[in-house]
Amino acid sequence: MQDRTRDKDGTGAYLSTGPAANDDDSADYRNATGYILTGPEYLTVFAGDTGKELATVDYPVQRGVVTAWETATAIGWIASTGGWRT
Repeated sequence: MQDRTRDKDGTGAYLSTGPAANDDDSADYRNATGYILTGPEYLTVFAGDTGKELATVDYPVQRGVVTAWETATAIGWIASTGGWRT
């Protein structure tokens, strides 16, 4: 299962293995419009029974340009639904 987390595992502890061990847990990477376009991203494996962090690695994210996200989303929606016909 993949899941988005903030900076803590299921036990409430800050991520502490791999590259997350040395990052700034107090940093807020949101820009003026609320998008997160900078800052580290991680892929973390958690214990299913406790939510404890087992391992964390860097996760390279290609964020690109925000307007391209909206265009790609709209094109995908139009292609899958035939939407926006008037």
